[in-house]
Amino acid sequence: MIKVKRINKEDVTPVKFVDVVEDLRPVRGRDIFPEIYANSFFCARKKSGKSCAIYHTIKNCATSETRVIAFVSTLHRDPTWRSIQKLCQDMKVDFTGYTSIKDPETKEDILDTIVKHLEQTTGEDKEEEEARPKQGIILCADDLIQHSGQRKRKKPKERAPKIIFIFDDLSGELQSPSVTVLLKKNRHFMCKVLMASQYWNDIALQARKQIDYVLLYRGLAQSLDKLTDIYKNCDLSVKFDMFLDIYRFCTKEKYHFMYIDVVNSEFRRDFSHKLELPKENEDEDERVL
Repeated sequence: MIKVKRINKEDVTPVKFVDVVEDLRPVRGRDIFPEIYANSFFCARKKSGKSCAIYHTIKNCATSETRVIAFVSTLHRDPTWRSIQKLCQDMKVDFTGYTSIKDPETKEDILDTIVKHLEQTTGEDKEEEEARPKQGIILCADDLIQHSGQRKRKKPKERAPKIIFIFDDLSGELQSPSVTVLLKKNRHFMCKVLMASQYWNDIALQARKQIDYVLLYRGLAQSLDKLTDIYKNCDLSVKFDMFLDIYRFCTKEKYHFMYIDVVNSEFRRDFSHKLELPKENEDEDERVL
């Protein structure tokens, strides 16, 4: 039995920032990903339905304040990605797409250029930023998107990330240091990152530690080593046998996935069904408060 006795009133409370105006609007897409600036990994084989989940995420999490920047190897061949671009157009969401993180001709790391630009512009004095002509993010070394002279648009009723980065079927390219830097600094940049690949270890170990949500699709049960790596890297509170049972239950039918909230060790089948797990210890520790 654990006993607790209050000895003073020194409770730590959140700091009120003097230079930040809090945005009280609800988060758009909170029923899908409660954390607005989250890193999500979709672990799935080809033709498993992950592109449809990406479409659903953009539809429910983006607003006209959002820009989508996608690195997709099949960008010009996959009909789902043509539909995603049409969706962004209809939603008035700026879309920029690349088929590789590196420029095929100049070998420039496009993502690294974007990240460095974000590092330079994020955190600048807000008054100076509002005083100067508005400028978009840099998309490659010599490509600036200008937005000067535009009328100020009415704010949407819900908060959304400024940028949604998407990486789909890039395999070895996800080991790029620029990817890890983005995942570590995404909250600072007010970005949401969606990564889709066939294997968990397609991203560097340090990058895996930055993942907030993991979506596991069918086809991993034959390789317990791969599931074990995911389980260990996510540092989940459930036992591995339970983790494995949840995975098999969620992915029993094709196109369904196991949704893992890494921070809270919570699970869903697809976006829509939260799992209520049996308590391993029915008798909770008694606490005297």
